[in-house]
Amino acid sequence: MPGFNPDKINIHELAIEEPEKAQEDFGVEVTPDDWNQMREKLEEYGDRSQNVYYMPLALSMKLLNPDEGILLTPERRGRLEDVLVADRMGQNWVDFFWEAITIKTLSDGADLGENESVWQDLKEQFPGIENRRKNQSYKRWNSLGDLAKGFFKFQEKLPLPSKRNFDDARKDKDWPRFAWFAMCAKAGTLGKFAITDKGLQIVKKPAIKENKIPPLPETKQF
Repeated sequence: MPGFNPDKINIHELAIEEPEKAQEDFGVEVTPDDWNQMREKLEEYGDRSQNVYYMPLALSMKLLNPDEGILLTPERRGRLEDVLVADRMGQNWVDFFWEAITIKTLSDGADLGENESVWQDLKEQFPGIENRRKNQSYKRWNSLGDLAKGFFKFQEKLPLPSKRNFDDARKDKDWPRFAWFAMCAKAGTLGKFAITDKGLQIVKKPAIKENKIPPLPETKQF
């Protein structure tokens, strides 16, 4: 990729590999310079104190281009899994859910150890939580109900950013916002979000098959 500078990779926190596949067409031009700017901002957020900024940007970039090669290092993943344990013990299910999604997405679906069974339970039940939570006495379903409702409502009316949104974010060098806009444009144009064993993914819409009308049989002249 033009302008790609391997010397700028933060080897302490992530590994970034140059994507090989061509960019998908979802109505937004993300230039090589845009990618370099996002990488530099992610590197800036790489220290422990800015984890709250690092994770959303890394997640947006990963969803925008899965081949970008953004992966959690064992050190960062270990710190996040410590937070997962604390949230599980404190029954803070909303934070647990999104932290688990982020770890899964940025580690190619790696096992969460002692948190894996809880994650699998939440993932399997999440689509129906809003419908079932009133009949559940288990606290986690009640605390996740509004999140489930908000997630699916967000999917139904996924905001498609305008060109001005992108131009303003690029002009302001607000690369987390730029990455978020681009990721939303991709999801809203090409498919939808799905929560899978590998975390959060953008699942493409099935191709529309054309119903071709078969040609009429030839008629012979007598």
